[in-house]
Amino acid sequence: ILNDTVRDGDKRFTVALDRKNDNVNPEKADAVVTIPAEEGKKSPEVPLNTLEVTPKQNTNAEYITRIGDSFSKGTWTINGMDFVLDAKSIYDIVPVYCTNGIRYEIDSYTKVGTAYPISSLGGVDTISFVLYQTGDYPYVSSFSLDRANDLILFPFIFKTPTLNKYYIRFDRYYSTYDVRTPSFDANAWKNTKELVFSAYSWYGRGGSDFRKITLNLKEFSTKILQPATLQKKKYSLTNGMLSKGATYQEYIPGSLYVKGVYSNVGNYQVSPENPKVYRSDRIEFGYQYSNDNPNGKYARFDGFEIKNGNNWIPFSGTELILNADFFNKTGVIDAVINGTIEIRPRFTKIPAYVQINFNDRNNGWLKNASDKNTTERTYIAFENSADPFFMSAFADLYVGDMLENLTAELVYAAKPPVWTSYGGNGYYAYTSAYLTPNSIIVTDPYANMTINYVLENRSNGLELNFREQTLVVSANPNTFKHGVTPPVYKLDGKEYVWSALAAEMDRAWNTPDLNPLLEMEWNYQFDSGFPDQGARQEFGEPVKSYLTVFTLDGIQRGQYSATYENGAFRFSGRPKELGWEPGDYATIYIEGSNKLSGTNISMKTQEVVIDFLSSTRDGIFITPPVGDPNSQPVAGGIQSPVSIVNANPLGYYGMQAILSPGFMAKWQDKSPDINGDGQYDNSEYDKALKRFKAMGFADERATRLDFFDEKVYYGNYFSYRPGYFNPSKIFYTFERKQYGTAMWHVIVGLYEQYCTVLNPTVMSYDLPIKDGEVYINGKRIYDAADGIIDGKYKDIDPVYQDGNYYQGQLWYRGQTYNFAGQAGSFTPCTFTTSSLMTPFEFRAYVVQDSKETNLLLTEKNSGVPIQDATNKFTYRINGSKAGIVPNDSRIRIYDNDGNVFMDVRTGAPYSDEFSYSLNPLTERIKPGYTMSISGILADEEGKILQEYPEVRVGLVFTQNLSGLDILSSFKTPIKPVINMLGKINNEYDLGMDVAMPPGDPETYIDVNGLKRKTKTISFGYSGEYVKRFKEKAKDDTTEDKSSNKDDLENETEGKNKEFVTAKVNESRENPKGKSSGGGDFHMPYEISLAITLEIGQKQGADGLWNDDGYHYFSSLVLMATAKGKYEKSKSFMTPVGIPVTITLSVGGSATAIIAADADHKDPYNIKYKLDSKDGAVSINPA
Repeated sequence: ILNDTVRDGDKRFTVALDRKNDNVNPEKADAVVTIPAEEGKKSPEVPLNTLEVTPKQNTNAEYITRIGDSFSKGTWTINGMDFVLDAKSIYDIVPVYCTNGIRYEIDSYTKVGTAYPISSLGGVDTISFVLYQTGDYPYVSSFSLDRANDLILFPFIFKTPTLNKYYIRFDRYYSTYDVRTPSFDANAWKNTKELVFSAYSWYGRGGSDFRKITLNLKEFSTKILQPATLQKKKYSLTNGMLSKGATYQEYIPGSLYVKGVYSNVGNYQVSPENPKVYRSDRIEFGYQYSNDNPNGKYARFDGFEIKNGNNWIPFSGTELILNADFFNKTGVIDAVINGTIEIRPRFTKIPAYVQINFNDRNNGWLKNASDKNTTERTYIAFENSADPFFMSAFADLYVGDMLENLTAELVYAAKPPVWTSYGGNGYYAYTSAYLTPNSIIVTDPYANMTINYVLENRSNGLELNFREQTLVVSANPNTFKHGVTPPVYKLDGKEYVWSALAAEMDRAWNTPDLNPLLEMEWNYQFDSGFPDQGARQEFGEPVKSYLTVFTLDGIQRGQYSATYENGAFRFSGRPKELGWEPGDYATIYIEGSNKLSGTNISMKTQEVVIDFLSSTRDGIFITPPVGDPNSQPVAGGIQSPVSIVNANPLGYYGMQAILSPGFMAKWQDKSPDINGDGQYDNSEYDKALKRFKAMGFADERATRLDFFDEKVYYGNYFSYRPGYFNPSKIFYTFERKQYGTAMWHVIVGLYEQYCTVLNPTVMSYDLPIKDGEVYINGKRIYDAADGIIDGKYKDIDPVYQDGNYYQGQLWYRGQTYNFAGQAGSFTPCTFTTSSLMTPFEFRAYVVQDSKETNLLLTEKNSGVPIQDATNKFTYRINGSKAGIVPNDSRIRIYDNDGNVFMDVRTGAPYSDEFSYSLNPLTERIKPGYTMSISGILADEEGKILQEYPEVRVGLVFTQNLSGLDILSSFKTPIKPVINMLGKINNEYDLGMDVAMPPGDPETYIDVNGLKRKTKTISFGYSGEYVKRFKEKAKDDTTEDKSSNKDDLENETEGKNKEFVTAKVNESRENPKGKSSGGGDFHMPYEISLAITLEIGQKQGADGLWNDDGYHYFSSLVLMATAKGKYEKSKSFMTPVGIPVTITLSVGGSATAIIAADADHKDPYNIKYKLDSKDGAVSINPA
């Protein structure tokens, strides 16, 4: 075809592609070749703008030039048509001929050039071409990467240095050059924008024919790397915000692989591993998600990256074309110039949104969401700022992140939390269709209080609710697992339900001529709901059954046996002929074929009262708590258990057994019975106790005795508050009474005891409860009428049987207490009312100038000074004994007569801490006033649902002892001392501001059994002396013991002069000295002082000691020492009976000692009371 030089039309033919050739794309099996007609009419050298070519096959790889082609792997030859279409002539414009390159034919003194634009030289290793150069002398050609050259310089005279490292000058004539440039470096790749071919003729003609201009492409190695490791982070909730996330899991999100290399330079490859590639190749990638990121659940594929040193250059999509745009991208050339392209996939974590709802504010709260008492919000939400969803707080949350330690705050122990997780996207994310329970990781399996919540979806919803309380009252399944079916009745062959049977029997009793035949049929029945179905085998097969008929008053009228035949027990007879009467009732039990373990006694079912004739079977009747609007009375029985949903955990349910004569009920709280077999073992106890501890209703020291009442109660009445367990389970049985002749009584003693908040280990006396409302076995009981008084209650009833426990209820000061009385003996019952709702961590502060000073109250240091400053009181309340977390409290302040002086509600706590502030001076609080606290449970509107017994704090408001004005407080000046020390009242009246020392007072019990509290103020004495002084300040009433006064006088005698002098010298380390201002003694002196004050005590009728709010003078020693001569009297007595002793030391120093002791037999005499006026306190003996 090519040799046909006269073609007047295009010639086309199809070529089947050789699949073994590197240039072949197997996906495209053939190619159509078109030879234009013009090729047959022209010579191979075609003038500019006349050449046409066939379009190339499309592989989506780069065509480096528009018309060029590859004739060997890794090369690209620029076609002459490329120059026609894209090259630009520079210098002189002369005809340029394009074949498979460019050709110049120029006259003398002509400089020509062609600049071929190239968008990037990146990926080209070298350029090779063949140059055919002709012409007359002299003639030169050149190749360069820019337009600068030295062609106009005379070639044989001199030459300039090479303009750039890739510039080539050709100056031989009639020569053929086979040219290959040096390998291009990064600068050439970055900066080259055109390829320049030039020629210059001086005074002759010439020609330059550049052919086979070929780009020799660099071979690159590829290396697929692992993606960056991603992290799942965990966040904790604090004050409504999320903490900074910490990594809890790292994972590889996926991997990248090469699906194929598509090439226009002969480099096509299928599924290669780390293939070799060239400029212009297109690499198609595939990706897959890892097992740690299934289906891109946590991170989605987001392109790939090429490594550049320590940095990564991002690319989108799944293909990489090594084209000009690739090499022009910032950083790429530096990344690949070494011949290796390192590639890794890029995965982007999916932003997540979460909303946590906690709508049930009356039953609980989400801890740390925000303070429930300062906001009305019922949800909290967080979103990722990269993907805003709703108006929420921003947090860097992504799918797979975790909110850890989300904790429920309970109001009721009996209403545990229920966490529900929803997922999905958009509006429907929070519907049941998108439940995602696997998002919730329970961290405390016993109480479900704390969870970790994993954000498994883009949109996540968590809901915190609280399970409504359920009270189950049923026959004990362990007792009744082997049971009796209700009988089927027939009269004269006609079957009746029991209600219709009763009507027919009433008619028969009242009609003498009627004597119907009664037929009964019943069977053995195993409880299908019993957890251990294997227990069925212990009974064996039913063998015999007994029908027993009783009179109305419980006397057995007759017993009838029936054998098991044809799958049932049967009885028939005519009631009138059998002597039965209206009102008779009947029981049935069945014997099995097996024996009780280790005995010869047949297994048998519990004997049960049946619906019979006109009498009903035994049952129970449950009365809801008084005033409970959500409950109605309900009846039940052995075969009809009662389940009260939404039971009131605050109220007591009354359960009355309606029994036939001769039967009694037994009740037991079986709430810890987890598996429902009617009994509990140690593992069930352990789980229940751990649940209480996890909920915060029990500390680590708690035992089963603190929470579980394991006693079995007898009697027809039982009361129960479902306040701890959910469900709460009360199991009962009905049993035959054991008849006897004795009438047993129940005598109980009901007592109250309590402690204070500041001294929780010391209990009051047991105080008889005389004003309570008392019930035993459902019957109102009053104080014993036979001389037994002081809180003792007595009842005699035929129902009581010796040794059995019967339940009683005490209604006392707004609370209901259950107790147990044992028949045949006296049972004392003591109620610790302060433990039901116990304040703790009580603190009192003085707030002045925004500064809070903790008074550090203790049992010993229990005084709160009355001053013109704010007192802030804070405390927490432990409601574990009530199974309640209080949300309000009440503070009462009592005056000295026990009347309520102030009554305030504090409102809800902040972070579980209650707080109340007052100014005791402006509130007119007096010394001796006391405080109590009671916990309150209120609803959202503040209505009190339950107020619990108040607990005395143990603090006492006291006079403010801010300073002591010592000498000026006496009515008569101590003149001898003044004579000694000069005009001491004028210059040094000891009106010093001596604060009460910090720390607890010293407490002791004196010889009369009275509690005493003292504090000693001192300066100028050594610690050892003060210790001795404190010991002597205690009451010594026996005649053979010396008092402080005697001891101090003895110290001034000659034999003790050295001791006294030494003690004075010790004071000089921190003296409080001053010069006298006049009088007989004009010398410096030093003062040492020690004074003991007593905090008044009084003991209440409950046996607890309390401060009376005042301070009393107990003892004092004042020692003044001066150097100089003194000739006055040695000793004397002051008008108020205070002895003064003055001693001269050998060296001339004078020592005056004042010693005073109160009468410890009458320590709180008013003459020792420290009066307070304007905040200053003086010693003012009468």
